Amino acid sequence: MHSVMTILIHPNSLFSEGLCRILAGTPFEPKQVVRTSDCVPTKLHHSEHDPFFIIGGQNTPNAVKEVQTIARTFRLARIVVIGDCIETTGVLLALEAGARGYLSDNMSSEAMVKALELVMLDATVLPTQFAKDLTRQFAHQQEASARTCPPLSSRETEILKRLMLGSSNKVIACNLAIAEATVKVHIKSILRKIRARNRTQAAIWAVSNLSFAQDMPEEQAPAVFNGNRTNGATNGAHTPR
Repeated sequence: MHSVMTILIHPNSLFSEGLCRILAGTPFEPKQVVRTSDCVPTKLHHSEHDPFFIIGGQNTPNAVKEVQTIARTFRLARIVVIGDCIETTGVLLALEAGARGYLSDNMSSEAMVKALELVMLDATVLPTQFAKDLTRQFAHQQEASARTCPPLSSRETEILKRLMLGSSNKVIACNLAIAEATVKVHIKSILRKIRARNRTQAAIWAVSNLSFAQDMPEEQAPAVFNGNRTNGATNGAHTPR
């Protein structure tokens, strides 16, 4: 890999020297070392090379501010943050501000150089712990959503199953021996309870949240998803009326 115009931003001289020694002889050997983004030489603003910024030694709010400042001034810059506190919100804020990577200062020097190389290939590099925390947080949100979602009645469940089959309100009403207007009321209730915008979203929600192994209505295969029918219809999404 060719040499990269690397600028190291770190408020601590001792740590800056250590990072410079680690990166010496690599494509990311720092050409400039400054304490804050405000100290970046003006001449670099007009450089023909796209700069590569490494930000270290900052708490989360300051790191995010530095990323925002650099992103505004150097629109094509690649920015990587090295931090000692890997928490989900901070990482997401840094990425939203324009960072291409967020690295832990506990990683080895070899791993850091490899991560910087990946960023140069337009990859976004994140710490493993962040991915684990994000997955765990998402799972908790899903559990909380499930707990707060009002339970469906047996009638609503039956109607939701038939929505998956692409049945119209008229067909559902006929199969369940109820009025079509009653079906419409139940569908509105279902959409509200599961926070779906339309029938298709409700059917997709049902795939992950309802069991259809038993008591599945003996009707056509789910047209909402595969569109396959014995009469030779083409594949595609079917929007029931």
